[in-house]
Amino acid sequence: MPAFTLQRNNFYSMGAIANNFPKVLVLSAFPVISTITIQPAQAAQLTIQNASFDQGITLPSDGFTTSVSGWTQEAQTNPDGTIGQISSGIYRPASSRFDAPLSPDGYVTYVNAGFISQQLTDTLAPDTNYTLNVDVGWRNDLGGFASTIPNFTVQLYAGVQLLEEDTLAELIARNSLSSPNNLASFPLGQFFDSTLTFTSTSSTLGLGERLTIRLFSAGAQTNFDNVSLLADPIATPTPSPDPSPAPSPDPSPSPNPDPSPSPNPDPSPSPSPDPSPSPSPDPSPSPSPDPSPSPSPDPSPSPSPDPSPSPSPDPSPAPSPDPSPSPSPDPDPVSVPEPSSVLGLLMLSTMGAKFWLKRRQ
Repeated sequence: MPAFTLQRNNFYSMGAIANNFPKVLVLSAFPVISTITIQPAQAAQLTIQNASFDQGITLPSDGFTTSVSGWTQEAQTNPDGTIGQISSGIYRPASSRFDAPLSPDGYVTYVNAGFISQQLTDTLAPDTNYTLNVDVGWRNDLGGFASTIPNFTVQLYAGVQLLEEDTLAELIARNSLSSPNNLASFPLGQFFDSTLTFTSTSSTLGLGERLTIRLFSAGAQTNFDNVSLLADPIATPTPSPDPSPAPSPDPSPSPNPDPSPSPNPDPSPSPSPDPSPSPSPDPSPSPSPDPSPSPSPDPSPSPSPDPSPSPSPDPSPAPSPDPSPSPSPDPDPVSVPEPSSVLGLLMLSTMGAKFWLKRRQ
């Protein structure tokens, strides 16, 4: 009994062999499609140390520090190559400094010169949307120590590769604010959302490098608060079956390993007799019968008698064949004259007979 195996082309043949019967009962043949559902990765807030600038600190109203826990203070390199000042820390503004309510903790960071930065433990991943949000604002009393709104930048790095940044000019354009050079008309005492987005691909520079957030102010004083970074992997399409038509099962009528369509082990296609021109007696005019009375030693296992013509004692010529097409299976049947030819022969015979009778007279 042949073994049934599972093919790897996702087509399974089910069969059963009837007990004590030499045949195969085919139940069904159908494609099996395995659906794999892949849940897309969820967006995640990346961990930022002291993102609200209130970690482990207590300050009185209008109190401040000269360091920022969890962040690194950096000096700006001036265009002439000199190193600028570092002036940054944590600040707890008095209620008069801002019109809009602050975060519940009431703490912000201030930058008068240079950067504060933080390198995260997360690295730049491919095919991911990153969204960095930072609250940016300027005190009501800014005009007491500055004549214009200081330029600022919010930057996102992967290693040394700058991915994206937001600037004062972009913030003013998004919020339709007045000129930063006119403090009288500029909305001081408020915070604005500085938002930058970046989408990585499989070929983005900096893949695998740790992410870094940098906050910069070109002068006194810019205040920052509530830093957050969202990483949202791009959902990949759920794998679906091959859109090409499924391969059809074996066109053979049965999974029976025997390729012959019949249980008869005889390879001969049919037990029919030898395709002689006709099963009728030999139309040749020879009066002598076939001297060999024994059947033909044809090795084919034909159950019928010897297809050779049986001996006929009649010495007379055999009648002419029927002009209708012969039903003989002979692939080269005897040609039959057309009716017009027969009519012509009859006319010639009649004329010949009349000529013979006339000469006899």
